[in-house]
This record gives sequence, C-alpha cells and structure tokens, in this order.
Amino acid sequence: MNLSDFQFSLPFLGITILLFSPVLHGCESLHCEDGSFTDAVTVPVKVAVHGGEMPQDSHLDMLVFRNDRLHYLECWQRILYEGSEEVTVASMTGEKVLMACIGLDMTPEDWMWVSSISSLADAWAALEKETGDNPVMSGSCVFHAGHSPIERPELTLRRISSEIHLRSLKCDFKGKPYEGEKLSDVQVYLTNLNASCRIWNDTGAATRILNQGRLIMEDIERFTDRNLVYQRVEGEVGANGITTGIRLRCYPNMAAAEGPGTPFTRLVIQGRLDGEVWYWPIDINRGEGTSPEGVEGNCVYTYDIVLTRKGSADPDTAIRTEDAVIRMEVEKWEDKEEYSVLF
Repeated sequence: MNLSDFQFSLPFLGITILLFSPVLHGCESLHCEDGSFTDAVTVPVKVAVHGGEMPQDSHLDMLVFRNDRLHYLECWQRILYEGSEEVTVASMTGEKVLMACIGLDMTPEDWMWVSSISSLADAWAALEKETGDNPVMSGSCVFHAGHSPIERPELTLRRISSEIHLRSLKCDFKGKPYEGEKLSDVQVYLTNLNASCRIWNDTGAATRILNQGRLIMEDIERFTDRNLVYQRVEGEVGANGITTGIRLRCYPNMAAAEGPGTPFTRLVIQGRLDGEVWYWPIDINRGEGTSPEGVEGNCVYTYDIVLTRKGSADPDTAIRTEDAVIRMEVEKWEDKEEYSVLF
C-alpha cells in the first residue's frame, strides 16, 4: 500500500510491536493536538532482526495520525529503546495510523514539518548517516485507541537497506601464465550505489548515486561509517581462499535496464595481480545469467567468489562469466526465503 491509501503490502521485519494496555511511560513529544490523552497503549517490542539484535540506546520515532480523510498528525513521540521489550505510545481515542522508524539520525526539530501522513512522502534517509550496528527500519499499522476489549494490532519494522555480504574469496588461476600468483592490495566496495531512500514505502528507484562508475574517495569520506561501502582485505588472497566477513550496505536500486541515469549497483573487487591493478565488477541482481532485476530492500545478497583470470581494466565494466565463478544467495530478512544463483 502507498502513503496515499496506507495499505502497506511490503513485508516488514525486524521489530514486532504489539499494542495493548492503557499505560503511559515518559516520552519526548514534539507536537500534539490540543486536548488530553484519554487513552494510551503499552507497546512490548519484540526484536526479530535476522543476523543480529537491535542495539540498545536507539530511539524509536513514532508518529500517530488520525485515520480519517485528512490524516492529520496527532502526536509525535520519541522513545529510547534500551533493550526492554516494552515502550509506550500515546493517543486520543479513535482509529489511528501509527508510523514508526528506528535508527534514523534526526533531531526533534527535523520532524517539525510533518503535519499529515502525506508529508511523510518527503521523509528520506541518507546512507552516509547510518552505522553498521544501527540500520534504519520503518513500518506502520492501524489501531483503534479506547476500544473495549483492547485491540492488539501488530506493527513490524523492516530494514530499508540491503546488505551485500562477500562471504568468501578465492583465486584459482590454474592453466594461466600467472598460475600460483596471489592477489594483493585487495579492496572491496560498491559502485553506483543508491544513497537516498524514502523512509516509508520507497519505490526502489535510485535517486542519489555515489561512487558513480568507480571508487570515489570523496564520496567515501562522507560516511559516518565508511565500512558500509568500502573495506580492505588484510593480506593476500590465493588458491586456499579466505573468509572475508565483509558486509556492505546500499539502498534499493530496482532499475529494469541500465542507462545513463539508471546504472546498476555493482560489487567491485580490486586488487594487484602480476604487477598490475585489476577490477572484478559484479552486477548485483536477482536474475539468472546476465539478467539483473535490481537491488531490493530488506534483502541480504551473499557471495562466494572464485577469481579464475585477470579481471577488467575498467571498474565499471561487469566481468565476463569466464573471469570468475560466482555463487550468490539471496535471503529476505523477514522470512529467510533463500535461493542461489550460480554464474
């Protein structure tokens, strides 16, 4: 569902929130309609993040809107998540729409422009402000405050980003003049990565591209946590291979075809082989062979890569199938749906 009709059909995962019980704890509030809160709901938060837990001391921003024709903001609240399974949201009686997000680097003043749900179409996250242990997640639900018996809707938050995991890397140059050589000065990074994303109901279109066509250190320096998009491999990589543990991050890029304004996001392995620098750029995709379907939010793309010959002299030219053996697994955060593609 879109922000215009509030039927969010995208799968939301990460934190499950159950709303019930009229108990109000302290929270920070930016804006509330005139009138008293006659109803409040206690919100036990169940963390269900695949591959790790939500860090403590993160703030959960919750915006309550009236579920009527105008959908005006009723109250904004910020709750400190301290690892407890209970937080609180407050509202007046009636049917409400709750929009929530966590991991966002925004101040209370940054929410001042929100007056209705339609305002949230202009709410964006910037990848440079994320950190490795605190991804931005968002979700929404409808509930009725003051109902008897107390209604117990569920709110689930999903990651708006995707993770690119280079699980293993190996060199097998058997039969080549440089057989037995090792790859040195290895760097792993993303190019043509989308760095902006709507917090709620993103379309998947890349809107702000960083590292366009190559590694641009000026772009990397913008990041609070540069490991999200660029990492180095210690030592050399040879026939025995290594387990890298490298996990990179980007926002969705669902371009159906590559063009001047719609470049595909690529995982690039850069290294020095036989005295020269080579690149192995790999299109991140969910199709078979050379049919990319884009980078989808809320997914983990896991790669096991065996380099079989020298790569490309250009970091923006995807490698040929004979240059490497690539095994990719795609797993959704919420349902652990997984499948593999062998290149």
